[in-house]
Amino acid sequence: MTAVLVEAAEGTPSSGRQMQLLPENGIRWSDAPLAMDKAADELKMAVLSRTTVDGDTMDFRLTSVQGWPAKVTVRRLDAEPWVSAIAIVGPWPESNGRDERAGRLESSFMQWMRKFGAMKRVEPWSRERE
Repeated sequence: MTAVLVEAAEGTPSSGRQMQLLPENGIRWSDAPLAMDKAADELKMAVLSRTTVDGDTMDFRLTSVQGWPAKVTVRRLDAEPWVSAIAIVGPWPESNGRDERAGRLESSFMQWMRKFGAMKRVEPWSRERE
């Protein structure tokens, strides 16, 4: 079995680029949609839509079981913590619990981003990278 693996490895062309299984800073931008899904689920919410504003900003629209709307703006940062999430939750700005729900959503999202960043991932193979 080992001989087969060695032969396959020798026959595989080197791309000249080292495979990065973990992100350097612990945050992988591509994990943001999945992290938002998990954070929303924890708070009994659902993600209705995601809009990519630009390469460094995403907007998420959510709703709660009670019908409360929410908007979360996620931005990629150049310094630690590398990503930020700002949530607005509730139909009225003066609603009781609005700030607390927004804070829990932001916190949960950041925790999921760190969890997913700690998972090793291999980029999908593509002929274009050869």
